[in-house]
Amino acid sequence: MSMEKETNGNGNGNSFLNKHACACVLAATIISAIFGYITGVMAGALLFIKEELGITDMQVQLLAGILNVCALPACMVAGRTSDYIGRRYTIILSAIIFFLGSILMGYGPNFPILMIGRCIAGFGVGFALIITPVYSAEISSPSYRGFLTSLPDVSINAGFLFAIVESSKLGEEPLWAIVFIVVVMYVLVAFVAIGIGPVTWVYSSEIFPLRLRAQGLGVCVAVNRVTNVAVVTSFISIYKTITLGGTFFMLVGINALAWWFYYSFLPETKGRSLEDMETIFGKDSKCEVQMKFGSNNA
Repeated sequence: MSMEKETNGNGNGNSFLNKHACACVLAATIISAIFGYITGVMAGALLFIKEELGITDMQVQLLAGILNVCALPACMVAGRTSDYIGRRYTIILSAIIFFLGSILMGYGPNFPILMIGRCIAGFGVGFALIITPVYSAEISSPSYRGFLTSLPDVSINAGFLFAIVESSKLGEEPLWAIVFIVVVMYVLVAFVAIGIGPVTWVYSSEIFPLRLRAQGLGVCVAVNRVTNVAVVTSFISIYKTITLGGTFFMLVGINALAWWFYYSFLPETKGRSLEDMETIFGKDSKCEVQMKFGSNNA
C-alpha cells in the first residue's frame, strides 16, 4: 500500500498522492477528530458538571486529567499490540474502547461513572495516538509523509474547534461574545495546526527504525500524556496563584525553549525515506548526513 511510485538514484521519489492511501489515513483519523471533540466538549461542560454534581475544583481537575492518566498504560502497550495483531486491527480496537468510554460519559449520572467513562476513553485514546501516526507514516511516500501524518493532529484540532463552537451555545453570552470566542479559538487552533502541533507527530513517527517505530512512538506519546496531565490537573491552581495572564506567559516561555531545542539539535528529515532514518540518527554525525544529503540534491 505504499504511495511511492519510483525512486531515482538521488533518493528523490517521483511520487503521487495515492488516493487509496489518503482514504486509509482519513479513515484512521476519525477517532482523532472524535477525541478532539470530546476534549472540547468536556472543557466547556466542566463548569456545568461542577454545578450539577456539586464537586470541588480538585475533582474538576481530576476529571479533566484522568483521561491522559489512563492513556499512559495504553501508550506503553499499544506499540507491542500493533506489532502483534497489526496496525489496522489496533485502530479498530482503539475505536471500540473509545466508543465504550464515550457511552459511559454520555449517560454518566454521577461523578464515579463519569470517571470510569473517562478512564476507558483514555485507554482508547492512548492506543489511537500511537497507531494512527505510525500507520500514516508507513503508508506515505517521503513526498507526502508530512501532509498525511499531520492529518491526525489536524483532525484533533478540528474536532476541538467544533466542540468549542457547540459548547459556547450552552452559556448565556450574547451573540457578539460567542462570535468573538469562536474567532479567538479558531486563530489559536490555526496557529497550532500549522506549526508545532502536527510537526511533532510527523517527526516522532518517522525517526525510529521499523522494528522499534511503534514502541518508540509509544514512549513519545507517554511523555506527551504526562505533560498533558501536569497541565490539566494543575491549571486552575496555577492561574489562581499567578493569574491567568501569568500562566500564559509561562507557557510562552516554555514554548520558546522548545523552539530553541528543535532548531539547535534536531536534524532535518524532509524528503528522506524511512529507511534513511537509521543513517541520520546512527553512526553518521549530523554534519556528515547533511553534507551527504546536500550533495545528492546538487
